Amino acid sequence: MNKKMAVSFIKQSAVEKIELKELERFVEVIETELMSLHEGNIARYRLRPVEYEKWEITWTAP
Repeated sequence: MNKKMAVSFIKQSAVEKIELKELERFVEVIETELMSLHEGNIARYRLRPVEYEKWEITWTAP
């Protein structure tokens, strides 16, 4: 999913699982982690290079 879709999905999923007082910070952390994802840190998330490449193409799509 692209950025806009991801943010919407994160917020929707978080509302169901995260306490309201922590929701905003949770979403902020997730967005920050996604925006700082790069080839040098994908192993932290157990992503293969092929998965990262596919994600990067979709993430930057309008």
